[in-house]
Amino acid sequence: MPLLPLTPGLVISAMLRFNNGLFAPHDPDCVIMRAIGSVEERISAALPYVLTRYDAQKVETITDLQIAEEFEGTGFYRPEKEQEYIDMLGGRADLFELVSTAIAERSA
Repeated sequence: MPLLPLTPGLVISAMLRFNNGLFAPHDPDCVIMRAIGSVEERISAALPYVLTRYDAQKVETITDLQIAEEFEGTGFYRPEKEQEYIDMLGGRADLFELVSTAIAERSA
């Protein structure tokens, strides 16, 4: 099945499938939240995993079926909801740049 082109929204959707707590609020006083890290740390960990799965799916079927669904357009992501996924970044330009740069570096 053909893959959707990588966009920030698609990558965010795939990262959410990888880590459902991706955007959970971070409270440094909570031992559990310290263990799972800040939003920045969670995105930085999920991003390379998701992009690696995308590359793997281009040549073979990947075993992470939830992420595969996002890339194939059969999961939650829909192109018409691109901005809604970007909005999950809370207007944080640094997080948007992190995701966008990772996509752009793959295309370079």
